Parts: sequence; C-alpha cells; structure tokens
Amino acid sequence: ASAAHASKQTIYARFSGKLELLEAVLATRVGSMFAEFAESAASGDVETVIAEVTRRSATSLSAPEALMLERLIDWIDAARSGSGQTPMRAAIYGEMHTLLRRYLADTVAQSRIAIGDIDTAASFWLDSLIGHVRGVPRGGEQLKDWSRTFARYFLRAVSG
Repeated sequence: ASAAHASKQTIYARFSGKLELLEAVLATRVGSMFAEFAESAASGDVETVIAEVTRRSATSLSAPEALMLERLIDWIDAARSGSGQTPMRAAIYGEMHTLLRRYLADTVAQSRIAIGDIDTAASFWLDSLIGHVRGVPRGGEQLKDWSRTFARYFLRAVSG
C-alpha cells in the first residue's frame, strides 16, 4: 500500500481476497525476473548471454527476498490445492523453461551454436541454476567468474 501511495482499504478493494492479492505480488516479481532475462538475452554473444542470465538468476535466487518468495509460492500452492489450477511453482518453472528453450532455439536458428536437444539443454540450464544457487558466491567478481565458467561448460556440454 505504501509503495502504491494508497490505503490498505484501496488495495483490498482491488482484489477479491488474500490469494488474488498475493498472486499479483508474485506475478509482479516474477515478471521483473523474466524482463531481466529478456534484457540479458539481447546483449552479446551466446556465452556472454548465458553467463549474464546465470549471474542475474543466481543473484535473484539467492537474495534475502528469495526465501520470502519461496514461502509465498508454497502458500499460494497450498491455497490453490484441489482447485485444478497448475501449481504456481510448476507454472513459474515452465515459463522460465520456455524462455530458455526459446532463446536456445533462436540461437540455433541464427547458426550461432549447434544444439541437438534444445529441450534437454534448457532443462539442464534451469536445473543447474536452481540446484547450484545456494552454493555459488553471493556477488561481485566471484559470482561473475562462476557465471562465466558455468556458461563455458554448459555450452561445451550441450553443443559437443
């Protein structure tokens, strides 16, 4: 409410309930992460893009806010349970996988790299990010170095 310069009453009047409000909060945050991906994907050669997307993703996923978002996703998924809706965690994963797959497919189409199995490469990229994020350096040159190394080995693995 304070960020929107509105009263709590105004905020609650815009949403049918707590679930809808929290889904909107999560959608805004996830939307900004996807926008950062698009910005990174437009900048430079393939290895640089993969390193930059990896660095930004690791930064987002290891930020203090990430634990809060994890809990929010769990709460939304529990509230949606039995509704027939796709779980939020699965929807976010699926959307990010689609973005990575689309980037890799476009890169292959432009003959900038050869990848035999784009779907598996996108899964490998995303799963590697999620799996390694807690153990990577939290920022600075160490994170940049780790991201560049990740990009180099990722490209060797998927195109070799």
